[in-house]
Amino acid sequence: MDHKNFIEMHKVRKVLFCIFKYHGDVLLTSPLYQILKNHYPHIAIHVFLFKDTLPMLEGHPAIDFFHTFDHEVRQRSRLNKLGYELKQLWAIRGQRYDVVFNLTSGDRGAIAAKVSGAPVRVGIESDGGMRGKDRFFTHLVWRARTPRHVVETNLDLLRVIGLRPAPDERNLIFSVPDERNRIFTASCAEETAPFALVHPYTRTSMKLWHIEGFRTVIGHLLTLGLKVVVSGGGGEEEKEYIDTLCEGFSPERVESRAGKTSLKELGGLVRKAEIIVTVDTVTLHLASAFKKRCVAIFGPSDEVKWGPWQNPEARIVRLHRPCARCDQEGCGGSWVSDCLDNLPAEHVIKAIDTLNFFRNSAGAKI
Repeated sequence: MDHKNFIEMHKVRKVLFCIFKYHGDVLLTSPLYQILKNHYPHIAIHVFLFKDTLPMLEGHPAIDFFHTFDHEVRQRSRLNKLGYELKQLWAIRGQRYDVVFNLTSGDRGAIAAKVSGAPVRVGIESDGGMRGKDRFFTHLVWRARTPRHVVETNLDLLRVIGLRPAPDERNLIFSVPDERNRIFTASCAEETAPFALVHPYTRTSMKLWHIEGFRTVIGHLLTLGLKVVVSGGGGEEEKEYIDTLCEGFSPERVESRAGKTSLKELGGLVRKAEIIVTVDTVTLHLASAFKKRCVAIFGPSDEVKWGPWQNPEARIVRLHRPCARCDQEGCGGSWVSDCLDNLPAEHVIKAIDTLNFFRNSAGAKI
Protein backbone atom coordinates (compact mmCIF):
# COMPACT_ATOMS: atom_id res chain seq x y z
CA MET A 1 0.00 0.00 0.00
CA ASP A 2 1.48 3.33 -1.02
CA HIS A 3 0.38 6.61 0.49
CA LYS A 4 2.39 9.67 1.42
CA ASN A 5 1.05 9.66 5.02
CA PHE A 6 1.56 5.96 5.71
CA ILE A 7 4.64 5.04 7.72
CA GLU A 8 6.87 1.98 7.69
CA MET A 9 5.73 0.37 10.93
CA HIS A 10 8.26 -2.44 10.72
CA LYS A 11 10.91 0.20 11.48
CA VAL A 12 9.08 1.49 14.57
CA ARG A 13 10.31 0.17 17.92
CA LYS A 14 8.47 2.26 20.54
CA VAL A 15 5.27 4.33 20.57
CA LEU A 16 3.40 6.49 23.08
CA PHE A 17 -0.37 7.02 23.34
CA CYS A 18 -1.64 10.06 25.28
CA ILE A 19 -5.20 9.85 26.66
CA PHE A 20 -6.35 12.47 29.17
CA LYS A 21 -10.05 11.82 29.70
CA TYR A 22 -12.47 10.15 32.10
CA HIS A 23 -12.61 6.47 32.96
CA GLY A 24 -15.09 5.37 30.31
CA ASP A 25 -13.27 7.29 27.59
CA VAL A 26 -10.01 5.60 28.56
CA LEU A 27 -11.57 2.13 28.39
CA LEU A 28 -12.84 2.94 24.89
CA THR A 29 -9.23 3.30 23.73
CA SER A 30 -8.37 -0.27 24.79
CA PRO A 31 -8.79 -1.87 21.33
CA LEU A 32 -6.09 0.35 19.80
CA TYR A 33 -3.22 -1.09 21.79
CA GLN A 34 -4.17 -4.70 21.11
CA ILE A 35 -4.70 -4.04 17.40
CA LEU A 36 -1.29 -2.40 17.08
CA LYS A 37 0.34 -5.27 18.98
CA ASN A 38 -1.50 -7.84 16.83
CA HIS A 39 -0.10 -6.34 13.64
CA TYR A 40 3.34 -5.34 14.97
CA PRO A 41 4.22 -7.48 18.02
CA HIS A 42 7.78 -6.08 18.12
CA ILE A 43 6.59 -2.57 19.04
CA ALA A 44 6.75 -1.46 22.70
CA ILE A 45 3.55 0.37 23.62
CA HIS A 46 3.52 3.05 26.34
CA VAL A 47 0.53 5.10 27.55
CA PHE A 48 0.43 8.54 29.23
CA LEU A 49 -2.79 9.12 31.22
CA PHE A 50 -4.27 10.52 34.43
CA LYS A 51 -3.24 8.52 37.50
CA ASP A 52 -6.83 7.92 38.63
CA THR A 53 -7.75 6.37 35.27
CA LEU A 54 -4.83 3.92 35.31
CA PRO A 55 -7.01 0.98 36.50
CA MET A 56 -8.95 1.14 33.23
CA LEU A 57 -5.85 -0.03 31.31
CA GLU A 58 -3.69 -1.61 34.02
CA GLY A 59 -3.04 -5.25 33.13
CA HIS A 60 -3.81 -4.72 29.43
CA PRO A 61 -1.82 -7.45 27.64
CA ALA A 62 -0.54 -5.14 24.89
CA ILE A 63 0.70 -2.25 27.05
CA ASP A 64 4.31 -2.31 28.26
CA PHE A 65 4.59 0.85 30.36
CA PHE A 66 2.56 3.75 31.80
CA HIS A 67 3.37 7.40 32.44
CA THR A 68 0.80 8.91 34.84
CA PHE A 69 -0.20 12.49 35.60
CA ASP A 70 -1.41 13.06 39.16
CA HIS A 71 -4.36 15.48 39.46
CA GLU A 72 -3.24 16.38 42.99
CA VAL A 73 -0.35 18.37 41.56
CA ARG A 74 -2.90 21.07 40.72
CA GLN A 75 -3.11 21.85 44.45
CA ARG A 76 0.60 22.65 44.62
CA SER A 77 2.28 26.02 44.13
CA ARG A 78 2.72 27.25 40.58
CA LEU A 79 6.48 26.67 40.73
CA ASN A 80 6.08 23.15 42.14
CA LYS A 81 3.50 22.31 39.49
CA LEU A 82 5.76 23.60 36.72
CA GLY A 83 8.62 21.48 38.01
CA TYR A 84 6.41 18.40 38.06
CA GLU A 85 5.22 18.97 34.50
CA LEU A 86 8.73 19.61 33.17
CA LYS A 87 10.03 16.47 34.87
CA GLN A 88 7.33 14.41 33.17
CA LEU A 89 7.99 15.93 29.76
CA TRP A 90 11.72 15.34 30.20
CA ALA A 91 11.05 11.67 31.02
CA ILE A 92 8.93 11.33 27.89
CA ARG A 93 11.57 12.95 25.71
CA GLY A 94 14.16 10.59 27.19
CA GLN A 95 12.22 7.58 25.90
CA ARG A 96 12.98 8.55 22.28
CA TYR A 97 9.64 7.47 20.90
CA ASP A 98 9.30 6.80 17.19
CA VAL A 99 5.58 7.63 17.11
CA VAL A 100 3.33 9.54 19.53
CA PHE A 101 -0.47 9.38 19.27
CA ASN A 102 -2.60 12.01 21.03
CA LEU A 103 -6.08 10.54 21.52
CA THR A 104 -7.67 13.80 22.67
CA SER A 105 -7.78 17.28 21.23
CA GLY A 106 -6.51 18.84 24.47
CA ASP A 107 -3.30 20.74 25.04
CA ARG A 108 -1.48 18.36 27.40
CA GLY A 109 -1.16 15.51 24.92
CA ALA A 110 -0.27 17.89 22.10
CA ILE A 111 2.57 19.40 24.14
CA ALA A 112 3.82 15.94 25.13
CA ALA A 113 3.80 14.88 21.48
CA LYS A 114 5.77 17.93 20.38
CA VAL A 115 8.29 17.81 23.23
CA SER A 116 8.84 14.06 22.75
CA GLY A 117 10.85 14.72 19.61
CA ALA A 118 9.17 11.76 17.90
CA PRO A 119 9.54 11.96 14.12
CA VAL A 120 5.89 10.90 13.70
CA ARG A 121 3.18 12.61 15.76
CA VAL A 122 -0.48 11.76 15.21
CA GLY A 123 -3.25 13.95 16.61
CA ILE A 124 -6.90 14.92 16.30
CA GLU A 125 -8.07 18.15 14.69
CA SER A 126 -8.44 20.66 17.53
CA ASP A 127 -11.69 22.31 18.61
CA GLY A 128 -10.22 24.87 20.99
CA GLY A 129 -7.39 25.34 23.45
CA MET A 130 -3.90 26.35 22.42
CA ARG A 131 -3.80 28.17 19.11
CA GLY A 132 -1.78 26.49 16.38
CA LYS A 133 -1.30 23.16 18.15
CA ASP A 134 -2.46 21.25 15.07
CA ARG A 135 0.95 22.11 13.63
CA PHE A 136 2.55 19.99 16.36
CA PHE A 137 1.50 16.89 14.43
CA THR A 138 2.81 15.24 11.29
CA HIS A 139 -0.48 13.37 10.80
CA LEU A 140 -3.85 14.93 11.65
CA VAL A 141 -7.15 13.07 11.99
CA TRP A 142 -10.13 15.12 10.88
CA ARG A 143 -13.10 15.36 13.20
CA ALA A 144 -16.08 13.27 12.10
CA ARG A 145 -18.80 15.40 10.54
CA THR A 146 -21.41 12.68 11.12
CA PRO A 147 -21.85 10.68 14.36
CA ARG A 148 -19.64 7.60 14.75
CA HIS A 149 -18.85 5.53 17.80
CA VAL A 150 -15.91 6.83 19.81
CA VAL A 151 -14.10 3.51 19.35
CA GLU A 152 -14.18 4.07 15.59
CA THR A 153 -12.95 7.65 15.82
CA ASN A 154 -10.12 6.43 18.08
CA LEU A 155 -9.18 3.84 15.48
CA ASP A 156 -8.81 6.63 12.91
CA LEU A 157 -5.42 7.37 14.50
CA LEU A 158 -4.25 3.97 13.28
CA ARG A 159 -5.99 4.26 9.92
CA VAL A 160 -4.29 7.56 9.12
CA ILE A 161 -0.86 5.89 9.30
CA GLY A 162 -1.93 2.94 7.17
CA LEU A 163 -3.18 0.28 9.62
CA ARG A 164 -6.60 -1.19 8.85
CA PRO A 165 -8.22 -2.85 11.91
CA ALA A 166 -10.34 -5.92 11.21
CA PRO A 167 -13.88 -5.93 12.69
CA ASP A 168 -13.15 -8.95 14.89
CA GLU A 169 -10.18 -7.31 16.66
CA ARG A 170 -11.97 -4.21 17.94
CA ASN A 171 -13.10 -5.61 21.30
CA LEU A 172 -12.85 -3.62 24.51
CA ILE A 173 -10.33 -5.06 26.99
CA PHE A 174 -10.49 -4.73 30.77
CA SER A 175 -8.26 -6.81 33.03
CA VAL A 176 -9.58 -8.03 36.40
CA PRO A 177 -6.96 -9.65 38.66
CA ASP A 178 -8.13 -12.97 40.10
CA GLU A 179 -8.23 -11.70 43.67
CA ARG A 180 -10.53 -8.84 42.62
CA ASN A 181 -12.91 -11.36 41.12
CA ARG A 182 -13.58 -12.89 44.56
CA ILE A 183 -15.16 -9.90 46.31
CA PHE A 184 -18.75 -11.08 46.44
CA THR A 185 -18.27 -12.29 50.00
CA ALA A 186 -20.24 -12.87 53.21
CA SER A 187 -21.95 -9.48 53.23
CA CYS A 188 -23.28 -10.25 49.76
CA ALA A 189 -24.14 -13.93 50.37
CA GLU A 190 -22.39 -16.68 48.43
CA GLU A 191 -20.31 -15.97 45.33
CA THR A 192 -22.50 -18.32 43.32
CA ALA A 193 -25.75 -16.49 44.13
CA PRO A 194 -27.15 -14.84 40.98
CA PHE A 195 -27.34 -11.07 41.26
CA ALA A 196 -28.12 -7.94 39.27
CA LEU A 197 -25.76 -4.97 39.38
CA VAL A 198 -27.36 -1.53 39.45
CA HIS A 199 -25.13 1.51 38.90
CA PRO A 200 -27.38 4.56 39.33
CA TYR A 201 -24.98 7.47 39.67
CA THR A 202 -22.60 9.54 37.58
CA ARG A 203 -20.72 12.72 38.40
CA THR A 204 -22.50 14.56 35.57
CA SER A 205 -25.99 15.38 36.84
CA MET A 206 -27.41 15.71 33.32
CA LYS A 207 -27.15 11.89 33.06
CA LEU A 208 -28.95 11.09 36.33
CA TRP A 209 -32.28 9.25 36.36
CA HIS A 210 -34.80 9.66 39.19
CA ILE A 211 -34.55 7.57 42.36
CA GLU A 212 -38.21 6.53 42.12
CA GLY A 213 -37.52 4.87 38.78
CA PHE A 214 -34.53 2.95 40.10
CA ARG A 215 -36.48 1.77 43.15
CA THR A 216 -39.20 0.39 40.88
CA VAL A 217 -36.59 -1.35 38.71
CA ILE A 218 -34.89 -2.87 41.77
CA GLY A 219 -38.24 -4.22 42.92
CA HIS A 220 -38.71 -5.84 39.51
CA LEU A 221 -35.25 -7.41 39.57
CA LEU A 222 -36.05 -8.93 42.96
CA THR A 223 -39.18 -10.57 41.54
CA LEU A 224 -36.92 -12.26 38.98
CA GLY A 225 -35.21 -14.09 41.84
CA LEU A 226 -32.06 -11.98 41.72
CA LYS A 227 -30.25 -10.28 44.54
CA VAL A 228 -29.35 -6.67 43.77
CA VAL A 229 -25.96 -5.05 44.30
CA VAL A 230 -25.87 -1.26 43.98
CA SER A 231 -22.43 0.07 43.05
CA GLY A 232 -21.08 3.57 43.34
CA GLY A 233 -18.17 5.75 44.38
CA GLY A 234 -17.29 7.18 47.75
CA GLY A 235 -18.29 10.81 47.22
CA GLU A 236 -20.62 12.27 49.83
CA GLU A 237 -23.40 13.16 47.37
CA GLU A 238 -23.16 9.78 45.64
CA LYS A 239 -23.33 7.81 48.89
CA GLU A 240 -26.30 9.88 50.05
CA TYR A 241 -28.06 9.25 46.73
CA ILE A 242 -27.48 5.48 46.97
CA ASP A 243 -28.44 5.34 50.66
CA THR A 244 -31.76 6.98 49.77
CA LEU A 245 -32.20 4.57 46.87
CA CYS A 246 -31.65 1.49 49.06
CA GLU A 247 -33.76 2.70 51.98
CA GLY A 248 -36.54 0.29 52.92
CA PHE A 249 -35.13 -2.73 51.07
CA SER A 250 -33.81 -5.69 53.03
CA PRO A 251 -29.97 -5.50 53.20
CA GLU A 252 -29.89 -9.24 52.50
CA ARG A 253 -31.66 -8.63 49.19
CA VAL A 254 -30.28 -5.22 48.19
CA GLU A 255 -26.70 -4.39 49.13
CA SER A 256 -25.05 -1.01 48.69
CA ARG A 257 -21.37 -1.11 47.77
CA ALA A 258 -21.09 2.67 47.46
CA GLY A 259 -17.56 3.67 48.38
CA LYS A 260 -16.55 0.04 49.00
CA THR A 261 -15.54 -0.99 45.49
CA SER A 262 -12.43 -0.13 43.47
CA LEU A 263 -12.55 0.11 39.69
CA LYS A 264 -11.01 -3.35 39.35
CA GLU A 265 -13.56 -4.72 41.83
CA LEU A 266 -16.33 -3.02 39.88
CA GLY A 267 -15.08 -4.89 36.82
CA GLY A 268 -15.26 -8.11 38.83
CA LEU A 269 -18.87 -7.38 39.78
CA VAL A 270 -19.79 -6.61 36.18
CA ARG A 271 -18.23 -9.88 35.03
CA LYS A 272 -20.16 -11.89 37.64
CA ALA A 273 -23.54 -10.13 37.36
CA GLU A 274 -26.49 -11.67 35.54
CA ILE A 275 -27.50 -8.23 34.29
CA ILE A 276 -26.30 -4.65 34.66
CA VAL A 277 -28.69 -1.70 34.82
CA THR A 278 -26.76 1.55 34.56
CA VAL A 279 -26.84 5.18 33.63
CA ASP A 280 -24.57 6.43 30.86
CA THR A 281 -21.19 5.92 32.55
CA VAL A 282 -18.18 3.59 32.72
CA THR A 283 -20.25 0.59 33.88
CA LEU A 284 -21.92 0.51 30.47
CA HIS A 285 -18.54 0.11 28.78
CA LEU A 286 -17.39 -2.53 31.26
CA ALA A 287 -20.52 -4.50 30.35
CA SER A 288 -19.51 -4.24 26.68
CA ALA A 289 -16.00 -5.46 27.50
CA PHE A 290 -17.43 -8.61 29.08
CA LYS A 291 -20.41 -8.93 26.67
CA LYS A 292 -22.85 -8.92 29.59
CA ARG A 293 -26.59 -8.35 29.60
CA CYS A 294 -26.97 -4.62 30.10
CA VAL A 295 -29.72 -2.01 30.12
CA ALA A 296 -28.28 1.49 29.69
CA ILE A 297 -30.38 4.54 30.53
CA PHE A 298 -29.56 7.44 28.22
CA GLY A 299 -30.45 11.11 28.39
CA PRO A 300 -28.79 13.80 26.24
CA SER A 301 -25.77 11.72 25.19
CA ASP A 302 -25.67 10.39 21.64
CA GLU A 303 -25.71 6.59 21.84
CA VAL A 304 -24.30 6.38 18.32
CA LYS A 305 -21.07 7.77 19.81
CA TRP A 306 -21.26 6.60 23.41
CA GLY A 307 -23.55 3.57 23.41
CA PRO A 308 -22.75 -0.13 23.93
CA TRP A 309 -19.89 -1.41 21.77
CA GLN A 310 -20.15 -4.80 20.02
CA ASN A 311 -22.48 -6.08 22.73
CA PRO A 312 -25.57 -7.88 21.40
CA GLU A 313 -26.74 -8.35 25.01
CA ALA A 314 -27.17 -4.59 25.58
CA ARG A 315 -30.32 -2.49 25.39
CA ILE A 316 -30.60 1.30 25.33
CA VAL A 317 -33.54 3.05 26.99
CA ARG A 318 -34.36 6.69 26.27
CA LEU A 319 -37.32 8.94 25.58
CA HIS A 320 -37.61 9.48 21.84
CA ARG A 321 -38.15 13.20 21.43
CA PRO A 322 -37.25 15.59 18.60
CA CYS A 323 -34.29 16.80 20.69
CA ALA A 324 -32.99 13.28 21.46
CA ARG A 325 -29.22 12.74 21.17
CA CYS A 326 -28.68 16.49 21.60
CA ASP A 327 -25.32 15.96 23.37
CA GLN A 328 -26.00 19.11 25.40
CA GLU A 329 -25.24 19.69 29.08
CA GLY A 330 -28.87 19.29 30.08
CA CYS A 331 -31.81 21.33 28.83
CA GLY A 332 -30.61 24.84 28.01
CA GLY A 333 -27.28 24.12 29.70
CA SER A 334 -29.01 23.59 33.07
CA TRP A 335 -27.35 20.20 33.80
CA VAL A 336 -30.89 18.85 34.27
CA SER A 337 -32.35 16.65 31.52
CA ASP A 338 -36.11 16.62 31.03
CA CYS A 339 -35.83 13.44 28.95
CA LEU A 340 -34.52 11.60 32.03
CA ASP A 341 -36.80 13.27 34.57
CA ASN A 342 -39.79 12.04 32.57
CA LEU A 343 -38.54 8.57 31.60
CA PRO A 344 -40.97 5.99 33.10
CA ALA A 345 -39.61 2.96 34.93
CA GLU A 346 -41.80 0.77 32.73
CA HIS A 347 -39.53 1.52 29.76
CA VAL A 348 -36.52 0.15 31.65
CA ILE A 349 -38.43 -2.88 32.93
CA LYS A 350 -39.57 -3.71 29.40
CA ALA A 351 -35.94 -3.64 28.22
CA ILE A 352 -34.91 -5.93 31.10
CA ASP A 353 -37.61 -8.41 30.17
CA THR A 354 -36.43 -8.60 26.55
CA LEU A 355 -33.21 -10.19 27.84
CA ASN A 356 -35.08 -13.43 28.66
CA PHE A 357 -34.37 -13.97 32.33
CA PHE A 358 -35.33 -16.96 34.34
CA ARG A 359 -38.17 -15.94 36.63
CA ASN A 360 -38.82 -16.91 40.22
CA SER A 361 -42.52 -17.72 39.98
CA ALA A 362 -42.95 -17.38 43.72
CA GLY A 363 -41.50 -13.88 43.65
CA ALA A 364 -39.07 -12.51 46.20
CA LYS A 365 -39.59 -10.58 49.41
CA ILE A 366 -38.15 -7.10 49.51
